[in-house]
Amino acid sequence: MKPKTKLQKQVVELSNQLPPLTEAQREYPYKHLFKNTGYYWKKGEVWCQCCGHVQSVGDFKAIGADPDRAYSNCIGRVTGSNDSTGKKGCNYTINGLISLNKTTVISDKYLPVKVFEMAD
Repeated sequence: MKPKTKLQKQVVELSNQLPPLTEAQREYPYKHLFKNTGYYWKKGEVWCQCCGHVQSVGDFKAIGADPDRAYSNCIGRVTGSNDSTGKKGCNYTINGLISLNKTTVISDKYLPVKVFEMAD
């Protein structure tokens, strides 16, 4: 945004004086403010909002895991990796003790299954 008003110009000047964010400050909102969930994209990928890892059903098939788990688990939960950087996936699942996820679909076995939210 290009500052246009006097106030906007003052905000830009003051923001340039702020120190850079620490790694702890960058991680805080993801751990304490945003709901941990994943998003299923139309192109068949699932994005874990907890760690940022993008996975597909093919990733689960490649490691010999149930491909249906791609819709409710981050791949790190299956591989045993708990990498918060998103490179290998974390251990997030929507099927925990207390589930905040609202999306439930009926499986091919006619059972209700909680899945990641659909992306807009």
